[in-house]
Amino acid sequence: DEIGGLLTLQDGTHCDEARVLGGQKLAKVREKISSLRRIERTLEGLVQACCTEQGDVKCPLITSLYKGVEENTS
Repeated sequence: DEIGGLLTLQDGTHCDEARVLGGQKLAKVREKISSLRRIERTLEGLVQACCTEQGDVKCPLITSLYKGVEENTS
């Protein structure tokens, strides 16, 4: 447990160690946020494309999801 690990450093002599651990966690959170923003942009584009495609054209959102499934099973 990350919080439990930080709480064991509460005696005031481990500020540097706590800063390093906090910095590492912050970097991971920022990576996750960046990844989620990329996913958001992609999904936003696919959703908008679904509204513009008409006729016999396959839905871009469903096509993209299907391609992802095919790539993961190959």
